[in-house]
Amino acid sequence: MTKKTLSKLLLFSTVILGSVGLVGCSSSSESESSEVSTSSEKTNSSTTEGDSQTSTDNTSASSASSSTEEQSAEETYYTVTFNVDSNVKVYVYETQDMTLEGTESTVAYSRDGDTGELLGDGTGQINFKLVFVDGYEVDNISITGTYNKLKGSADTGVENGYRITKVQSDLEVTITSKSSDAEEDIVESDYKATFTTEHCSVYVYETQDTTGDGTLATEAYARDSATGNILSDGTGQINFRVVCDEGYTVSASNITITGTYNNLKVVSEGYYRITKISSDLTVNIEAIASSTVADTLTSVSIESTYSSQTLTLNVNATSEFSYTYTDNLLTINTELENEITLDGSYYGAIVVNSYSDVCVSLNGVTLRSDTVCPLYISTTGDAEISAKKNTTNYVYDDRAYVDTEDT
Repeated sequence: MTKKTLSKLLLFSTVILGSVGLVGCSSSSESESSEVSTSSEKTNSSTTEGDSQTSTDNTSASSASSSTEEQSAEETYYTVTFNVDSNVKVYVYETQDMTLEGTESTVAYSRDGDTGELLGDGTGQINFKLVFVDGYEVDNISITGTYNKLKGSADTGVENGYRITKVQSDLEVTITSKSSDAEEDIVESDYKATFTTEHCSVYVYETQDTTGDGTLATEAYARDSATGNILSDGTGQINFRVVCDEGYTVSASNITITGTYNNLKVVSEGYYRITKISSDLTVNIEAIASSTVADTLTSVSIESTYSSQTLTLNVNATSEFSYTYTDNLLTINTELENEITLDGSYYGAIVVNSYSDVCVSLNGVTLRSDTVCPLYISTTGDAEISAKKNTTNYVYDDRAYVDTEDT
């Protein structure tokens, strides 16, 4: 789980949309890095034949002028070549709309996903669908060249529909098929997750497309998110659904994973994804009785005491959350994407645990603590702290200063 905290700030900062005063808040922070792959564009040009020809002494000059005009209007784009076996055909689409009739082809060009305009700026995409001979299905899709992602039916909404995004060079796409009855070739180096469960069952999916029921299982292998091919290169993932026994419920906090992976994502209620698996995993899921689960809500008011004064903090959210409050420690747990807004005053620590993207918005709030960091966010998604427009906000960290050079 990636932990993102309010970093050490020793000054009052003013933001255009609002202001946040932070005094001596100290903790650690992690930064994430991303890789950006770039390449030179390829320029493809073609000439078109005119509707009529005129025989004059100026034919040569006219032809040269026409050639110059065509060169100035030339399109830039990338070419994608499909290599397929005899059991599969490729149909390409100019846009993301696959409800229209595609064109059978072994060549496609990078285009704008909405307009179909040819693009060579690295943002173009290729949309295509595979049609198989009866009794066959996709075996493997390999791509040579520079691009961002290969997305499958979970994103295209079409069975055997695929999308290659952010094409930055010419590509060669090799597609092989296999018999639908063929047994999967699993080797020792493939990464396997073993599920142990209490009061629940696990259903796994081979890709990110979770529209079906899934397969009841106690084991699953790391796979490509679009094709479902088994992967052992550290990029594979496992998509699964948890179905609880009657009277029981489960959340991400009840799922414990042992092994090497990136994070556990909550896709939607009851649906989960383990990403970038690079070892065998043990996944323990323990559903708990519904009667012991804290009520979920979208707003709550918390009272605390500072210098004999009673302080009130108001918490409002765009999605449901649960919380606990003990000894000046307010813990907020949220699974789905959420914006949590704080206003009023509070003494103690606030910990936000999230399994998706979360934003904490300060709306005229004063936070203070002399024992731990006043505001701490732990999330598997992206974290953001912002100030509402025309508000002034203060975060005080009153912990004693420690000079690390003297320790």
